[in-house]
Amino acid sequence: MKKLSQYLFICLVLLSSCSREDEIDLHVPFKKRLIAEVFIGEGDSAFNAILTHTKPVFGEPSNSMPVYVPDANAFISKGAEQINLNFNGNFSQYYSDVLLNKVRSGESYYFEATDGNEKVYGSTTIPEKPILSFTVKLDSSINDAYYYNTTITCTNQSEKPDYIRVMARVIFSDSTYGMMFENSFNEIKQLAKNQSIQRKLYSYKTSEFAFPVRIEISGINCDEAYAKYYNNTTPFNFYNILPINEPTMAYSNMSNKIGIIASYSSAPTQVFKFQ
Repeated sequence: MKKLSQYLFICLVLLSSCSREDEIDLHVPFKKRLIAEVFIGEGDSAFNAILTHTKPVFGEPSNSMPVYVPDANAFISKGAEQINLNFNGNFSQYYSDVLLNKVRSGESYYFEATDGNEKVYGSTTIPEKPILSFTVKLDSSINDAYYYNTTITCTNQSEKPDYIRVMARVIFSDSTYGMMFENSFNEIKQLAKNQSIQRKLYSYKTSEFAFPVRIEISGINCDEAYAKYYNNTTPFNFYNILPINEPTMAYSNMSNKIGIIASYSSAPTQVFKFQ
């Protein structure tokens, strides 16, 4: 056993004498890529698009500000009709002139842009208007000294499954302190006929005189690309970060696998008032 230990010690000494320190170059060559973000809504009277460049993960100060591309060539087409987009520096976006005919459900649109080095393109078809029903239940009997309980339900009445985005907010008034405050939710889910999204909104009571005065609910029918992109990137949008400008695994349906073109149709916003 003693001889074995001595043998292992000698081997370790010999191995350590052969070691050397090498510097490893972790630099990864960066290639600037063109990113397009295009959303088209049923009833739109003009188009807009955001064009940015990717940023290197290393080597630049960390910030969430996108690198806008002001000198690209971009257009949207419907069949043989082509609509050019022009850069507006005030909003850092590309806009079209007012359309002769508003966007309608069932129409297909093609988008293309180039920055001189890279061309990106993609297409989308406008979904049908959603057929939704909304119900609101205010639980006034809740035995809680601190919270109100408001149940909001959105049900899909369409014959086919749709990706439904529901946006709702409950606005409260506190007559004691003269304040208005709100609680809200925002969610996308694929719903078959008669399936629902239901959420409870708990709002904090600042006093016994705080009560809900207004509930606003809106819903949209979005295409699959819209739903996948939104559900991928919601955590980043919460922190006001442009998701596809950062090294994230955002869903993409553009030709270069970066960026998004998606469409949607909206249902009228419904307002519930309480006295």
